[in-house]
Amino acid sequence: KSRLDDFTDLAKKFEKDLPRSLFPPETHAESPEHLAENALKTLRKWSAGLLKLQRELKRTHKEFDELQQLMALLSAIPDHDIDFSWVEEKTKVLYKKLFACPHGKFNHPFGSDIVVEIFPADKQDFILVLATPDHSQILEAATTLFDCNEIIIPGWLSRESSNRLEKITQRMNALKEIQNKLETRLLAHKDSHEIKASLASVRLLNWYLENSFVSSDDEKLCHIIGWTSAESANELEDALHMAGIKAAVLFSEKPVVLNPPVHFQYPWWIRPFSFFVNLMGAPGSDEIDPTPLLALIVPLLFGYMFPDVGHGLVLVIVGIIGHKRIPETRLLIPCGLAATGFGMMFGDVFGRHDIIEAIWIKPLENPLLVLIVPLVMGALLITTGLIFSGIEAHWRGEVKRWFQTDASVLMLYLVLILGIFWLPALWLLAPVIFWYFVGTVIGCNNNTLTCLINGLGHLLESALRLVLNSISFVRVGAFALAHTGTTHAANLIAGMIDNIFLVIIFYILSHVFIIVLEGLIVFVQTSRLILFEFFIRFLKADGRVFKPMHGLIK
Repeated sequence: KSRLDDFTDLAKKFEKDLPRSLFPPETHAESPEHLAENALKTLRKWSAGLLKLQRELKRTHKEFDELQQLMALLSAIPDHDIDFSWVEEKTKVLYKKLFACPHGKFNHPFGSDIVVEIFPADKQDFILVLATPDHSQILEAATTLFDCNEIIIPGWLSRESSNRLEKITQRMNALKEIQNKLETRLLAHKDSHEIKASLASVRLLNWYLENSFVSSDDEKLCHIIGWTSAESANELEDALHMAGIKAAVLFSEKPVVLNPPVHFQYPWWIRPFSFFVNLMGAPGSDEIDPTPLLALIVPLLFGYMFPDVGHGLVLVIVGIIGHKRIPETRLLIPCGLAATGFGMMFGDVFGRHDIIEAIWIKPLENPLLVLIVPLVMGALLITTGLIFSGIEAHWRGEVKRWFQTDASVLMLYLVLILGIFWLPALWLLAPVIFWYFVGTVIGCNNNTLTCLINGLGHLLESALRLVLNSISFVRVGAFALAHTGTTHAANLIAGMIDNIFLVIIFYILSHVFIIVLEGLIVFVQTSRLILFEFFIRFLKADGRVFKPMHGLIK
């Protein structure tokens, strides 16, 4: 306990520098006493290293500020080549010092025995004071009263009579490099593995001391670690208590070195569409989960390619009957409803166009419009994916890099799409391309010419891919036309059969065949468009799914 108290007292002194996120508690084979002793040693060593780095960084900042003041002094003195060595030489007969004082504050009421030369600058005055040693105390008091600082000329500069400004600039640049290295080392030191592990160990030991009442000599407890969707330790403890489980819960700090599992909670009407995301994996904590949006996109794509009131209702009935035994068939319900809706818009019922009137158009009479509409849908979907990519870049702290190049590619795509409907919009291509190459040069870490050549290749490849991906959505309209043509052909063949029983059998079998075959093809095409035209823009699926352990505790 005394070691933990010493650790806590020392940690309070460095509270602002200690890491905020800790490692999760680990299982330790060593005794608690030894663990506390090692943690205290680690903290002492860490704090000593921290103070050393902070002192070095403070010294470099102080020297940098002094050199800045020297630059201002040399700018204020008419003769830059003045020799300062005589000011720094110590003598017993003459008091001589340089001071920097607030502008206009220093006066000279000291009489003829004291020589004062004032060199005014923008924000301060530089004072050269010459006097006898007897006046040193009054001068020191005066400069302190006027809030003046003594200027010390470095030895390597005091005897220089030329190139002073250049030498000071070189030294300041060297100090900047040293400061950058020290600041990098300081950040790494503050975030070191050892101090995080020690803080986690001490936190675990304190927790055991506070919750020692849980265990006793006549019972054994097991140590279980993992992740939970509970918002607080109290919530999890209440759940365990309700289940009759005696336990104490320790919530760890959010770790920065581990990949936490992702817990998804969807309403019942969105849950079936997680199937498509699961084909890629699981979105990470810095990725957008597109599942809610798929509840709109998937039925629209499927229904447009499978527009038939009768076939759509068949899919809905199959989904309602089969979803309890095969949960995946729940997808047939929204997709079937969408197919029914588009069937009403096209006036198609089991391939018949004389049962209901088309709300919108008849596909075979307006094939070009049927092909253009999904092209616009595809452009909107691709644009959404590119915007999602920018949002994720912001979450990862990479929005600057995204804005330099990827944002210009998005604007290029929008200009090309707009140019199809309004030709003058193509004049915007020049500034967008200029934006892209400026961003390429800014983000270049190698030879500029090499970056420009690589950037040109990337731009051409991205533009070509976006155009081809957009054109691929034309197949959505093509499948709509194919479905209408296939069902119409099946009905024509049925009309050529004289026997009514054979007509019914053929009609049923042909439409069952069309529903199964085209339904599978349309589902595959919908999945392909979602995965390769939409997800590929933003979804890396680097996350881990949170999978609770059901039934392990009896």
